[in-house]
Amino acid sequence: MARILIGWAARAAVLSIALAIPVIDAARAVGVPGGPTLRTSDESLVDLYKRLHQAWNGPGHMIPSPEAAAAYLRQEWEELGACTEGEALIDTLVADAPFVRLNLRPYRDAGGSADSLLAAFLRSAAAQTDTVAFARDWEEVGRRCSIGDLPFSRAAFDSLDEAMRPAGYPAVHHSATYRSRHLPAYRVLTVAEALRLVGSLPHRPRNPPGRL
Repeated sequence: MARILIGWAARAAVLSIALAIPVIDAARAVGVPGGPTLRTSDESLVDLYKRLHQAWNGPGHMIPSPEAAAAYLRQEWEELGACTEGEALIDTLVADAPFVRLNLRPYRDAGGSADSLLAAFLRSAAAQTDTVAFARDWEEVGRRCSIGDLPFSRAAFDSLDEAMRPAGYPAVHHSATYRSRHLPAYRVLTVAEALRLVGSLPHRPRNPPGRL
């Protein structure tokens, strides 16, 4: 999918808008002018880091091999429970980023195929990433922590940043609180792959994907 390059001022305006896509637990969306949208009712600082990481770096870290990816999806698919309250089909991560989350339970309930999802996931893992955009957004989070625009202290940001930086800002797990509250089950896909899957669903999703 072609990437559209826009200036920083325009990009800042886009990032300050929470997209009209349902998110789990109908989370309150708070626009942060000039930086990523933060869903304060859902996310710890670690969860925000993870969202930015996925938005710009995609799912490649989850695929040691196609066979392992298939086995992990098959196991998770078999263990899925019912949809959680208000669970959306798609969760946008950052407004203009190339990757989104596709939630497994609503996708399954709309008649989605695990095989089609696996193929889309493998293609997404090979898609171009943008570590520069991730670094820029993460730096902006730190700045906003410093001036009190986010509900995290600068000390908390510095502590997490110091832990992540030596490892080259790796992927991380969701916080224990987020996992307990939302039971996250999703795959990170490119926007194009997510739209392709949504367009092929035989049933209307209970919570439609809104706009991407």
